[in-house]
Amino acid sequence: MEKGVVFVAGVYGVGKSHLCRLVSNEMGIPFYSAGDLISEQNGETYGRNKAVVNAEKNQDILISSVESKVKHCDIILAGHMCVFDKNGCILRIDLNQLKRMHIVKMVLLTADISRVYNNLSCRDNVCYSLDTLGELMQIESEQFFTLAELKNLPANIIEMSYSENDVVEMKKILRSEEK
Repeated sequence: MEKGVVFVAGVYGVGKSHLCRLVSNEMGIPFYSAGDLISEQNGETYGRNKAVVNAEKNQDILISSVESKVKHCDIILAGHMCVFDKNGCILRIDLNQLKRMHIVKMVLLTADISRVYNNLSCRDNVCYSLDTLGELMQIESEQFFTLAELKNLPANIIEMSYSENDVVEMKKILRSEEK
């Protein structure tokens, strides 16, 4: 695999961090959460409400942090293509910002909306409406495919089964020689 970032996208609660952690442990590729990298620098914490105060500044922080890590090795980065702003509205991440990142593979995790709803309500004790989650999933997907096209990369998709098969599928993608 060409050195760089394996960008794993998906909505809140789809299982990005869990899957990435498992794959990281099995393959020895460092894993980072975009939110954690940003929080290390700006002091914001993204708890249950997921609200982002300054998305543009956060993307600059993320890109700087990621680029410093990629100098040493490949990394797996779990992140978003859209987030909630401080007013609870869906905010698209500026793809020109993400385009600057040295992404060599892209993976979108998807799942049944009711499963994501349950994951979020159990994990964060937050219940978004199904309409809001559906819109979030739609925008995440649109943004993902647009960035894949801008970066001239295949748009790999894993429909989460929440089983060992997810790890197998991710490892296949990481091992493939296709960009």
